[in-house]
Amino acid sequence: SSHAHLLAMGIHPTMISEGFQVALIKSLEILESIAIPIDLSQRHQLIKAASTSLNSKVVAQHAPLLAPMAVDAVLSVREEDAMRPDSGS
Repeated sequence: SSHAHLLAMGIHPTMISEGFQVALIKSLEILESIAIPIDLSQRHQLIKAASTSLNSKVVAQHAPLLAPMAVDAVLSVREEDAMRPDSGS
């Protein structure tokens, strides 16, 4: 793996860890800059996003069935969590 190669090159573990942290921060910045907000009340947008993800998987042929199921499952958990007194919502 990448860290083993860096250790073999004599790079100190702290420097490797700091490098990964810098990469994480930069990756998050890039993802946030290209992210497209989705309104969680727009079920069709959520299904489209889920289908896009599923189409790159082995289950792509089942995306039309699985995407709505996944969206409904996530929304039901989200709704249940929002109704909990300790959820902060």
